[in-house]
Amino acid sequence: MDKLQQAWDQVRLSPEADARIRAALTEAQRTGGQVIPLRPGAPGRKKAVRRTGRVVLIAAAVAGLFSVTALAVGVSRIIFHSETVLVGGPDETGYTEEVQFSFDTAGDGPIDMGVWTLDVPEGYGESGDSSYRDSYADAVWEDESGRRIALHYEAADLGFGQWAVDKDDIVQQLDVTVNGSPATLLTTDLGTQLIWTDEELGVGFTLSCSDGDLDLIALAETAHQVDEVPPLDENTLAAIGQLGDWQPALPEDYVERGTFGYPGEFPYVERTWVNGAGCSVKLRYEPHIPGLTYDNYYVGAYREREDKEPGGSDPCAGHTVSDITVQGQPAGLVESPDGSPVMVVWVAEDESVYFKLSAEGMTTQQLLALAETVTTN
Repeated sequence: MDKLQQAWDQVRLSPEADARIRAALTEAQRTGGQVIPLRPGAPGRKKAVRRTGRVVLIAAAVAGLFSVTALAVGVSRIIFHSETVLVGGPDETGYTEEVQFSFDTAGDGPIDMGVWTLDVPEGYGESGDSSYRDSYADAVWEDESGRRIALHYEAADLGFGQWAVDKDDIVQQLDVTVNGSPATLLTTDLGTQLIWTDEELGVGFTLSCSDGDLDLIALAETAHQVDEVPPLDENTLAAIGQLGDWQPALPEDYVERGTFGYPGEFPYVERTWVNGAGCSVKLRYEPHIPGLTYDNYYVGAYREREDKEPGGSDPCAGHTVSDITVQGQPAGLVESPDGSPVMVVWVAEDESVYFKLSAEGMTTQQLLALAETVTTN
């Protein structure tokens, strides 16, 4: 609370707004109520929350309780940001005023998000709705009566994206603390969620539950990392069974994290390993389609834009595509304008599957050497 008080002292507000916020900080610690998950992808989300894919017409002035951005104390790799905007489009009637939220990166370098859990009350067990990726995760617990606790967390450097709430649906937005760090308690007409960050790691969290008797802040303060590999869901296991258990030979400090896939007529698997520095290796594989090559299926867009000036809105501009071989098979290597590798793509010797391999923190030579080791277990 002392750190947050100091941060507020640096913010210029009207005396009325200042008094209201300071009073809210104390009152919010006692706030409870029914809670419904409000993050994109979380079970139970409804109309109040959506991805902000529409065109933002006017960025409104940020004011009052709807304008607070979490202030970093010391070294921070993440910022929780909120702003009020008017959104709409030419085919819509009028405009909608929304409050948009995001976790923004505040530093350079990869982030190892890790695997997090809570000390949930007795009677709660992890639900099959839990899902884990290397960039975000949803851990869900449920009791016999159907009450749920949902913890969403994400790495700021990978950018899961913004989410938005209609301003008219917001009942209260209060600034509180979680383990002494700034946090936001957001109440809408659907429920309440608690939002906070681990500034040093660069990870953002949102917590909600449907048990109004639970103290969200006390529950959030039990959040901690566990040394576990997230379980693979049934769809991912089925996709691996359909396409094969393909893996590269990685150093021992890499752990599998956030692997997912889907079986069926158009199956795919995307496997991710992360090392202690937060650098990830990704291997995606899917069936080879006769008539398609690595060029027209994966790297063609980069080849077409090699001569364009890099930067701007075109992510493919200025990259270099080289025709090489991997495991004796034709392959395409994509390198960024600064010479670092983006990905290498090739087809298996029996032409059963295509592979796309990328790796953070590796040179082109290291990436290509890693590609040579990909095989089935």
